[in-house]
Amino acid sequence: MGRKSKKRQVKEQDGMTKSERKEIQNLCSQLMELCKTPTQANPNKQWEEHVQIRSVVEKIRTKQQGLHRLFVDEEREENLDAFLSWVKEHGAMCNKVKIAKYNTEGYGIEAVTDVKEDDVFLSIPRSMMLTVETARQSEFGKLAETDPILKSMPNVLLAVHVLSEMFKPDSFWRPYLDFLPRSYSVPLYFNEAEMSYLQGSQAFSESLKQYKNIARQYAYFNKLFHTSPDAADVPLKNMFTYDGYRWAVSTVMTRQNQIPSTNRKYQCTSLIPLWDMCNHTNGKIRTGYDLSQNCSSSLALRDTQPNEQMLIYYGKRTNMEFLVHNGFVYPDNENDGVTVQLGISKNDKLYQKKTQLLSMFTLKS
Repeated sequence: MGRKSKKRQVKEQDGMTKSERKEIQNLCSQLMELCKTPTQANPNKQWEEHVQIRSVVEKIRTKQQGLHRLFVDEEREENLDAFLSWVKEHGAMCNKVKIAKYNTEGYGIEAVTDVKEDDVFLSIPRSMMLTVETARQSEFGKLAETDPILKSMPNVLLAVHVLSEMFKPDSFWRPYLDFLPRSYSVPLYFNEAEMSYLQGSQAFSESLKQYKNIARQYAYFNKLFHTSPDAADVPLKNMFTYDGYRWAVSTVMTRQNQIPSTNRKYQCTSLIPLWDMCNHTNGKIRTGYDLSQNCSSSLALRDTQPNEQMLIYYGKRTNMEFLVHNGFVYPDNENDGVTVQLGISKNDKLYQKKTQLLSMFTLKS
């Protein structure tokens, strides 16, 4: 009798064997089923669901560990000079400022000369930006037209575009991508213990919903990239990991801005290199799009001296919104607040009078 041969597990282009890929596909199917259920209103039920979802996500992350690392081993600051050269080479107006590193905020923008209130201190041309329009002009063009999620959610389209560019050695945006943060402080990166600390706050429910949404999106795209004919030209399908998608989503979520589309018919979700390194303070929005120069321009909020940080106003957000979507809280936030849910029963004899009273204070019953 001859000896039975052992089947060799051959690793393919994505660095995985067929059986390993099949295991991840099965886990993604489990994840999709868990995420399909409507979110419970009860916080305890939300937490139970989150623990289940997280368990499957962690299994996926474990199986993908070491695959397709986004960054090589060098520190972020080692790419600073290349990024600055790229910025200047492609027409950014930034001679009044420099990139600086701070103890609490990390990197930011610092004045190198006196900057008066309302002076333009940064001007970034459209040609440097990663936008929904550049995504539609990329290998995602067909999917952006046919897939309902990519068609209706510009932030998601921009995220997969950013991730795909990250894996292209010759990407036009290579110096910018190499200087982006390696990870983020948004709740998507919290471990289970850290997430549990949010219980009792408004950020708890919002963070769990966000985690669930991103898990569902990852499972959805993992299948789409391997099955849709329109994904045939998408190289990302062979290197699409949960950690990579989380990074791309967090990059867009924490740094996005809106600019007019080239045809000026809609607002276009965009990443604006260098400008997106400005940190937040109270004030008013002083960044706009100069249609005549085809660039984004930022005006100084106040008189700023050399070696002082140039800060911008991110918009009217509570600290809960800042934490969930930007990964920080601002102690002196003038717009901080909490949402209090009040209800009036329609069986209440005074229902009509109470709703009229609420409407006088622009509140809804």
